[in-house]
Amino acid sequence: PTTAHARPDIDIENDIYDLIMTYPPTASDRRQIHIRVQGGAVTLSGHVKTPINRRYLLNKVPQLSGVTHFDSSRLFDEETIRIDSGRALPIGVLVNVRMGTVILTGTLPEGVDLEAVATTINRLPGVERVVAQF
Repeated sequence: PTTAHARPDIDIENDIYDLIMTYPPTASDRRQIHIRVQGGAVTLSGHVKTPINRRYLLNKVPQLSGVTHFDSSRLFDEETIRIDSGRALPIGVLVNVRMGTVILTGTLPEGVDLEAVATTINRLPGVERVVAQF
């Protein structure tokens, strides 16, 4: 009887890196994407710019030869974080997101508790920290 040989993790990791690098939108995200492969189980974490970039990886990685399991629960996109953060902000406060850091600018309305706003945003998926620049 023949035994199936698992594909080496390093080969799977290289294929993922190739996927990232050959699709220009994710190529610019490459430094924020963390790849872990162990026994064919792939974990992607970090941040990409858009939901489209995230969807590309969610669709392509599981199709790679040798991938036995795929966990993307810690892979976030900055556009979704920005939109979700914006829903929690009062009028006058602007939001930008860079690698999981939510940057608040604009004008904080009188009587609004910045700490409470920051705590709410910090609870959103993918947010690493909140920086207020008022």
